[in-house]
Amino acid sequence: MAASSEVAGLPALPSLGRALASLQAGNLGDLVEVPDDVIRVLVPGVVAALAACDANAPLAAALHSRLPDLDPETSAVEECSALDYACLLQDLRAAEQLRNKAGQPIGPQTASSFESDDHGHRMLTCVTELLRIAQEAEQRRADPRVINSELFGCDIYLAQLGVYVCAALKHLGAVLSVELAVDALVHTALGMRVVVLVACNMPYLQRRVFQPLLNGAAGSPSQEWLRERCATGVATLSRIAPHLAFSVREQIMQSSGSVELALQLTVDHCQDSVTFLSSVLTDSQLSQWLQQHVQTAGKSTALSLVRADLLSQLTAPDVPLIELCAILRVICGLFAVTGVTMTKDEAEGCLGVLNRQLPATPSVAQLYKFGIALLLCVPSMTSLLPGDAVVAWLAHIVARVSEFPSDTYAETLLLVGIQFHANNLPAVAELVRATLGLQVPAAKESLQRTGKLLSESVFTEAVAARQAVSAPVTQDLSSENSGFLPIHCVTRLLTAGAFVRHHVEIHDWLFKQLMAVSRTEALHPDLPNLLKEFALATVKPNRRFHAEEPGLLRLTPFSPEQILKGLETSHTVAQVLLLSFVLEFTSLVLQEQARPASNVVDDIPPPALYDQQLVDSLPIQRLLFFVQNRQDRFAGLYPSLLWHVSEQHPQLFWVPDLLYDEDSLVAASDQQALRAQPSPLIVLTEEVAGPASAQDVPPCLCNVHTNAAEAAAELAAIASKDGDVLVALMPLLIDTVLPQLLDADCDERVLQAFYRAWMKVKTLSPRQVWLQTLHKFLRAEAVAGGPLHHQDIAADPLMVLRCRPRVLVTPVFVSMLLSILKAYMIASQAFLQQQQQQH
Repeated sequence: MAASSEVAGLPALPSLGRALASLQAGNLGDLVEVPDDVIRVLVPGVVAALAACDANAPLAAALHSRLPDLDPETSAVEECSALDYACLLQDLRAAEQLRNKAGQPIGPQTASSFESDDHGHRMLTCVTELLRIAQEAEQRRADPRVINSELFGCDIYLAQLGVYVCAALKHLGAVLSVELAVDALVHTALGMRVVVLVACNMPYLQRRVFQPLLNGAAGSPSQEWLRERCATGVATLSRIAPHLAFSVREQIMQSSGSVELALQLTVDHCQDSVTFLSSVLTDSQLSQWLQQHVQTAGKSTALSLVRADLLSQLTAPDVPLIELCAILRVICGLFAVTGVTMTKDEAEGCLGVLNRQLPATPSVAQLYKFGIALLLCVPSMTSLLPGDAVVAWLAHIVARVSEFPSDTYAETLLLVGIQFHANNLPAVAELVRATLGLQVPAAKESLQRTGKLLSESVFTEAVAARQAVSAPVTQDLSSENSGFLPIHCVTRLLTAGAFVRHHVEIHDWLFKQLMAVSRTEALHPDLPNLLKEFALATVKPNRRFHAEEPGLLRLTPFSPEQILKGLETSHTVAQVLLLSFVLEFTSLVLQEQARPASNVVDDIPPPALYDQQLVDSLPIQRLLFFVQNRQDRFAGLYPSLLWHVSEQHPQLFWVPDLLYDEDSLVAASDQQALRAQPSPLIVLTEEVAGPASAQDVPPCLCNVHTNAAEAAAELAAIASKDGDVLVALMPLLIDTVLPQLLDADCDERVLQAFYRAWMKVKTLSPRQVWLQTLHKFLRAEAVAGGPLHHQDIAADPLMVLRCRPRVLVTPVFVSMLLSILKAYMIASQAFLQQQQQQH
């Protein structure tokens, strides 16, 4: 459809459009000076407008005085207003029944029949002829062409016929629908002028007038005559009333009509190529609609005009960055979806915009992201441009990464580079779609060509490794985060040995990411594997990555300071992850120490274990209970934690203690309630309780001998508190209450209440409770050398028997002492095994 196509025989369309706008706005004064050839088209609407206003008004009177000069249109309006449409409807139905009974088609109506003085007969002639044409058009649907009609092929009666058709559509809709009338008129020689007249004078029917035209414009290739004719009608009406172009285009999109017509309306009238194409490309159904049109239609004039418009907007001076991003995104989506080949001017125009000297802002970062996507999914972009020009731009944006503070294109570039190094082209294609927010295909040819330039010339594995540690961490990382994330990059690089091979340390970045995980949502499923790969890279890189490469750098694990900082300042989920790494790291180191001396000259010795005091400070049991009660949130981490703890800290899994948790911490009276509503025996919160102060100790516990009953009740209440609160409070109770119990005989109720609280907190924080209790149990000379540490007692577990005499004669204290002794006997065995492995 050419842009200049229009219905012949009409006055100048811009003038007609202005007059129609004045009529619809009620500005009768503007119509007084309108030329006769223009106002003749609008006579039915003018008469209706005058009937609705004050006839004595000067403007209305002036316009009314022109009506006698507008014959025969004015006379036709008066004739139609005097008809009895109820009788006409009966006559039309009676004639239809007679034809159906006789089995005869509708015969053609002659022009002489319309010359009758009987106005009713004129209306019947007009409607009957339209019904006949519509019937014949339906029979010729496969091969449409002009249907001969003496009545609608004669220019003499066309003005009056237009008025009669408007009246028939208004009053005789039961037999002549708008769609039927328009379809019939399209198939006559001069009927398109009548269609224009109907659309101008009956604005409330415009949508229904357009629909048959749009259906015809979207016909099959065998209906070329009808397609061109209907497209011409739509173009003409859109030029008369440009504001209708948007609603018409919306109708086309909703009915999957003519893409060519929609593009033509966009360029000629709507002038919003970027917005329109963005909405089409975002919708998968409309995107397919556009793709099919381009593939079946071949060369598209309207698409060429749209492409020229997009290039003009892209290369225009002083275009805001946000608009540049939107234009480049649409260009990328358009060429990727349609598969159309870029011209050299288009490719150079896109690269010219990307090469502009722009400040480091989020909009520029977004522009660079779309530029990367353009190279990846539009094959002609890289084939038309010199390879060194593309490489130069890629090198330029890689060099500028450090200028952008956060949320930049670095993450996209990093992910693309890593996926290319892994030869994972489907992941690159998915990344392109995520970047554009469009479901566009990514051509394998373009991916391979760009991937080769990127991975070999610009974004080598060494560059990818360095960029990975500068990428921003994902805040509140959890299983809810979808798409490709920095942790995916780091995991892939770790698995491939990139950090080891290129001597890039990542422990600081990884520590920040662990501190940024979500405290409430489920753990991201890649985190456990990431920590395991990191532990392998810190212990045995030679056997994990390319054993044939000698002298590989072993990565540095988390420092003791980082681990202590994480334990003191982070939430429980982050602490669990730190514990998981320490246990995994320790297990790997012990395996390496137990391995026979290697004959490989370039093998490197295993790193040193973490200091025992640091390990002793880990709240292992507490964190293990936390994960156990929330296994659905920890991505299968619990079995691994359980195995490592049982291997490295077997004293924490003494069966009598575990049985005590089930048998003693739940009173018999609570068993039925527990069965009815299961809940963890020990409740742990998301946050770690802060250390207790002396003010947190109730006054009755400062002198348990004089307040025995009250002290026993208070201890029982403390024992029932949440696990975190009890862990924070228990050290203070050991310092305050236990010395009183050891100095003199005490009420049995107080002893039993203290024992229950001690046993419960020992389950959560055993080593701290053991050490603090032993310092109270042991004689003064046993601790004369200074405070004891866990490793000291593990080396000589029998020292726990050097206790004060009262401990050995009090059943409660004996039970506590035996529990501590048994644990350290198990710990001593594990300690000796580790010593054997190390030496």
